[in-house]
Formats: sequence, C-alpha cells, structure tokens
Amino acid sequence: MVYRNGTYVAFDGNGTTDPTQGDLKYYALLKSWNNSSNHQLNFSDSHLKTYQVMDNSSKQTLQKRLLERMKNSKNMLLIISDDTNYDRGLLNFEIEKGEICVLLGPSGSGKSTLLNIIGGIDQPDSGTITIQGKTISTLKEKDLTNYRRNHLGYVFQMYNLISHLNVEQNIDVGKYLSKNPLDKEELLQTLGLKEHRYKQPNQLSGGQQQRTSIGRAIIKNPDLLLCDEPTGALDYHTSKDILQLIEDVNKKYGNTIIIVTHNDAIKDMADRVIYLHDGRIRENIKNTHKIPAKDLNW
Repeated sequence: MVYRNGTYVAFDGNGTTDPTQGDLKYYALLKSWNNSSNHQLNFSDSHLKTYQVMDNSSKQTLQKRLLERMKNSKNMLLIISDDTNYDRGLLNFEIEKGEICVLLGPSGSGKSTLLNIIGGIDQPDSGTITIQGKTISTLKEKDLTNYRRNHLGYVFQMYNLISHLNVEQNIDVGKYLSKNPLDKEELLQTLGLKEHRYKQPNQLSGGQQQRTSIGRAIIKNPDLLLCDEPTGALDYHTSKDILQLIEDVNKKYGNTIIIVTHNDAIKDMADRVIYLHDGRIRENIKNTHKIPAKDLNW
C-alpha cells in the first residue's frame, strides 16, 4: 500500500499497478482516510482511469478489501503527500515504523525545510502530513505542541545543550516532557556517557555533546527521531561513532529515524533513501543492501 499524491494506491505483491495482474487484481485512489470509529473511506475518481470504469459492485468490493488492508496495516508511520501537485508534486512518500530514512540533496534542496514541516515547526503551503493515521498539517498550535512533545525527538547539528546543566540534567530536560520515558541509567550506558554524567557541556568533546543531544531526544521514547545534519560539525571518526550510536538506538528502541545530510555515504546504512532537488523528490529508493555504520567510508 503506497500513499501517493494525496491518495492510497493498492499494489499487488509484485509491485504492479495493473488491475488485471497479480494477487490483488485491483487498484484505486483514496482521497482521504477518516480515522473515526466507523472508518469511512472516501474515493476520488480523479487521475486513475481504471477506477473510473469499474462497475459499482467492483468498487464496493475494492472499498471493502482496501479498508481491511488499511485497518490491518500497523507499520505505516509517516505519510507525506501533496495532492495539489499531481503532475509535478513529487513530494509524496511514506516511511514505515522502525525505518532509518536518509534525506539527501544539495544545499537549498529543501531537506531541512521538509524536516521542520514533519517536526511541526513549519507549515506546508499545501498537501498533508500524517503520523500514525493523524493528520498533523491541520493541527492547531496547542495540538502541535502536544504532537511534538509526545511523538518527536530532535537532534540538531550544533547540539543546542543548556550550558549551565550537566550531561544528566540536559538529558532530564527530555525526560520531563515524556509520559513514558526510557530508563535513564540504561540509556546513559548505551550512550557511553555514564562516566561523564556530571560534566558541563564545555567539558565535553563534540562527539560527547552530540551523544548528550541524542540522549535528550531519545529518552522521551519518541515515535520519530529527526536528525538534522547530526555529524555536520564532527570529524570523520567521531561522525562514524555517532552514526553507529544512531544505528544502535534504532535497533534497541525501534524508533523511526530521519536523517538529513549532505554526506552521500550515510545513505548506505539507511532502509530508505530519498533524494531531494529544488523542493522535489528526484528518487525514493528502498535500500536492499544496507551496510553497518561502522563500515561506512567517505
């Protein structure tokens, strides 16, 4: 099931959209997904001629089967769609739970802007953003605040630690925002910061500061960890250490992670790679040959 241009498209197991082939033998566009108790689906006839020519009985069968698949789909975490730009939009994609997704592109391609929109910091001019079935692009400010608090962790390039707090206290900043935080002692061990817990930020190396930043974000136990150039201010060896830590966090806690980067080599550790250019998606690739972060070279 792929969300494209404001719509869900049902694909068969072989990836074909030909309704006469494959196991499903159908496809259609869905204009919206109503997540209320009755789970109504609203179909749109636009853009897809095959659905337009289906008879009513076929459409009813299609609706019933699509509904079951959507209700049973527990892996869908993030959906981005722009239904105002069907012909040129190319900013439509999905990310599944537990994936590491890398956003690649030159400066000015829209990577950080897209990350800020996903993070509820900026608002899109058009289209929708859906997290776990909830459309966040239409939320009011109070609801956006709750969304950021309950679902997101953010890792910045320049750490943004609170200078007068030590490592443990900086991590506690994230802990206090969460209803279900991770165990702090276990996390400090995972981060390799247990022996540095009482140090101030100015007593830490760049790598240790970034580990603290990751700890502050991940202790909330967020559904989605957003990393904006997390290795941009670090040297080669420290960068690899941080990427290994991000990889370990993903494996241990199952958080979905989106990494914005200029570094093309980082794509090899990702489950999904999205290339941006001039505010559009140039390529959206599922990586079938992941390599461990420790084996990355650039």
